[in-house]
Amino acid sequence: MKARLFALLFAVSLSVTGFAQNKTPLPTNAKMTAQEKKNLQLVLDWWREVLQARHVELVDKYADSNLIQHNPNFGNGTAVLKQLFGQRGAVNPIPPSAGSRRSIKNVSLHQL
Repeated sequence: MKARLFALLFAVSLSVTGFAQNKTPLPTNAKMTAQEKKNLQLVLDWWREVLQARHVELVDKYADSNLIQHNPNFGNGTAVLKQLFGQRGAVNPIPPSAGSRRSIKNVSLHQL
């Protein structure tokens, strides 16, 4: 379950950079189920806490330590992610979650 969730999180994080480059607006009137809203919030929190604020110690909150990475260029487990994300620079304060949708829309590759 966590491995699938991580794969979703990772795919979303990669696709969001495409949104930022193309300035594609996120849907504002999308009808989502309660579970879809919960899933979206989880992805937004992952983005905000781990990728944007660079808190690699929170990777285990979102991914199972035994996750199977399907990208042949990376090893399995969260230790690899922590090492990779830990090389991205200093830790930043975690931004507030109230504007998470807006913060993703304005993300650039320089913030990663």
